[in-house]
Amino acid sequence: MSSRTMRCTRGLLALLLLSVTFSSGRTEQETAEAPPLPIRDPFTLYDADPGAVEWEDMSEEERANTNRTLDWAETQHGADVHNAFAAASSTTNQLRLIEDAQNTSNLDGIESLGVVP
Repeated sequence: MSSRTMRCTRGLLALLLLSVTFSSGRTEQETAEAPPLPIRDPFTLYDADPGAVEWEDMSEEERANTNRTLDWAETQHGADVHNAFAAASSTTNQLRLIEDAQNTSNLDGIESLGVVP
């Protein structure tokens, strides 16, 4: 591993540790006052986004194009599509964790300290 990667990794670990340390300092009253998370059945579909085109409103050509895209993604390039979404999800999750740690610790931009381009 390069020294830059090691420094970034150590910085991220420090941020995570600070985040856990500061976020665990909540009182019981603060925890009790927090609203409960909504419970959702994982086997039900989400509502369509506002302005989304319904299947019934599509022309035959649009339906055919949608079916071709679905077939391409699921049967011809399934692993590639899955890997692209997995990489995007992982990257987004790492960025979210960094942002949460920075916000919790009030140390915005700490991941770049000591790094000289």
